[in-house]
Amino acid sequence: MAKEKALERIGFRITKDLKQKLEARADEEGRTLSNLINYVLADYIEKIEEAKKLLQK
Repeated sequence: MAKEKALERIGFRITKDLKQKLEARADEEGRTLSNLINYVLADYIEKIEEAKKLLQK
Protein backbone atom coordinates (compact mmCIF):
# COMPACT_ATOMS: atom_id res chain seq x y z
CA MET A 1 0.00 0.00 0.00
CA ALA A 2 1.31 3.40 -0.93
CA LYS A 3 1.96 5.87 1.87
CA GLU A 4 -0.20 8.93 1.52
CA LYS A 5 -0.92 11.72 3.98
CA ALA A 6 -4.46 11.43 5.34
CA LEU A 7 -6.31 14.67 4.74
CA GLU A 8 -9.95 13.61 4.71
CA ARG A 9 -12.22 12.91 7.67
CA ILE A 10 -15.27 10.70 7.90
CA GLY A 11 -17.52 9.95 10.80
CA PHE A 12 -19.36 6.74 11.55
CA ARG A 13 -20.83 4.95 14.51
CA ILE A 14 -19.73 1.61 15.89
CA THR A 15 -20.62 -0.35 18.99
CA LYS A 16 -18.73 0.26 22.21
CA ASP A 17 -17.56 -3.37 22.15
CA LEU A 18 -16.13 -3.06 18.63
CA LYS A 19 -14.38 0.19 19.52
CA GLN A 20 -12.79 -1.43 22.57
CA LYS A 21 -11.60 -4.38 20.48
CA LEU A 22 -10.17 -2.05 17.82
CA GLU A 23 -8.41 0.04 20.45
CA ALA A 24 -6.92 -3.08 22.01
CA ARG A 25 -5.74 -4.38 18.63
CA ALA A 26 -4.25 -1.00 17.72
CA ASP A 27 -2.42 -0.91 21.06
CA GLU A 28 -1.07 -4.44 20.55
CA GLU A 29 0.23 -3.42 17.11
CA GLY A 30 1.69 -0.12 18.31
CA ARG A 31 -0.69 1.87 16.10
CA THR A 32 -3.19 4.60 16.67
CA LEU A 33 -6.83 3.68 16.28
CA SER A 34 -7.03 5.90 13.22
CA ASN A 35 -3.99 4.24 11.65
CA LEU A 36 -5.40 0.76 12.28
CA ILE A 37 -8.75 1.64 10.70
CA ASN A 38 -6.99 3.18 7.69
CA TYR A 39 -4.82 0.08 7.30
CA VAL A 40 -7.75 -2.33 7.56
CA LEU A 41 -9.90 -0.41 5.08
CA ALA A 42 -7.06 0.02 2.57
CA ASP A 43 -6.21 -3.68 2.82
CA TYR A 44 -9.85 -4.61 2.24
CA ILE A 45 -10.09 -2.42 -0.87
CA GLU A 46 -6.80 -3.81 -2.22
CA LYS A 47 -8.00 -7.41 -1.77
CA ILE A 48 -11.33 -6.68 -3.48
CA GLU A 49 -9.55 -5.06 -6.43
CA GLU A 50 -7.18 -8.03 -6.73
CA ALA A 51 -10.10 -10.47 -6.66
CA LYS A 52 -11.92 -8.53 -9.38
CA LYS A 53 -8.81 -8.64 -11.58
CA LEU A 54 -8.54 -12.40 -11.13
CA LEU A 55 -12.19 -12.90 -12.02
CA GLN A 56 -11.81 -10.86 -15.22
CA LYS A 57 -9.06 -13.16 -16.57
